[in-house]
Amino acid sequence: MDYIQDKQSARYLMAKAQICVLQKNFREATEALDKLLASNQTDQKAWTLRGHAFFCMNNLFDSEESYINALRVKSTTTG
Repeated sequence: MDYIQDKQSARYLMAKAQICVLQKNFREATEALDKLLASNQTDQKAWTLRGHAFFCMNNLFDSEESYINALRVKSTTTG
């Protein structure tokens, strides 16, 4: 992914996080997701993936917090 110039775009950060999760590099995935969420708190997919990454690292507190934020985003967008 070195050929991508805008390494702060939401698309890049989400793709990087997804690849890191597939490679079981959960720490790097959460770092990318934190950058993404800093500028877009309403990205439900990012919150969900962050919850999954923290769960895989056995960090249940941050995992639960991320899943709760994903549900909050969903509830505000649906109704």
